[in-house]
Amino acid sequence: MTHLAENRKPTPSETGLMLKSFRIRPQVEDLPPPVTPSALADISGDGARRRLSGPDALLDQRLLPFRRHWPDRSWHEDWRLYWLPASFENQAATRVDPRFLQVYEKLILFVTEKVPKARGLTFFDTQLVYPHLIEHTILNAIEYLPLPAMGFYPSRGPASVPKYDEIRSIDFRAVYKKLKEKKEAFRPQDAFPKLPKQLQYIIGDQDMARRNLMGRGGYTFFLSTQKQGEFTEIGKRILADNTSDPMMQEIPMPVPLLDSAAFMTARAEQLESYFSLFELYVAESPADNGYLIAATHDLDERLPEWIEAAGYRQAKSRRGFWSRS
Repeated sequence: MTHLAENRKPTPSETGLMLKSFRIRPQVEDLPPPVTPSALADISGDGARRRLSGPDALLDQRLLPFRRHWPDRSWHEDWRLYWLPASFENQAATRVDPRFLQVYEKLILFVTEKVPKARGLTFFDTQLVYPHLIEHTILNAIEYLPLPAMGFYPSRGPASVPKYDEIRSIDFRAVYKKLKEKKEAFRPQDAFPKLPKQLQYIIGDQDMARRNLMGRGGYTFFLSTQKQGEFTEIGKRILADNTSDPMMQEIPMPVPLLDSAAFMTARAEQLESYFSLFELYVAESPADNGYLIAATHDLDERLPEWIEAAGYRQAKSRRGFWSRS
């Protein structure tokens, strides 16, 4: 995708990877940070890439500000992964960037035309409903028809439910200190990082969910040919590969939350499981400081057109860079 902007030794204040004008920092404490997609061009040698000529520099330029992952031979030739830098905030005025929404909706249309049987599965981090989306969610509950689901990160170590002794031994003063530093609401994961994340499974108006829930860092979407039961069974197999906790097998609908590290560190059989879940995957990934787009279809030719049509090529206004609308 792109190389590190500088080869010099970073100063102590420069943590994370410098990607031209973007900086990637891990967002979850006490967990190994995901490998950022934009650093992947430096990881694998040219001989390991599918294209004999190596990465297509012209395509990389046409995709900007999106980045493409150039994988090794463990990836099917049609699998694609892209990353777009973005920041997320759970504020009353938060709205998804209309440019990204325009690209996203064209992606959905493109894939559904190729795979008419594909259907959307939308998930949203339940914790992010509070405090600014409570009224919205209640008033639109009939349209959303939300059901409970549990999300887990395959890349972040074994998922588990805390044992009684772990609960007894928790240092709540340390947790409180961490919360003061974060300046965010308490989550069970603050005390127990391996605990799955509670999600809302939105089976109703997914178009409304895209417009109103995105931009906060908790939105995940699968466009899949799998029926709900089949999707759940694949999720359970991925979870079983991720944990030895028998209680985790009781989760009725486990949802793999795939950050960049999940794709970058997966074995070939794990990649097969991930890509069998969807035709198109779009997720807000705060750990990656951006959006992830994965697909089982070649998007290299169409995506640059949509990026340009959405206005990403336009110069910044007098007031500065594009802002949320």
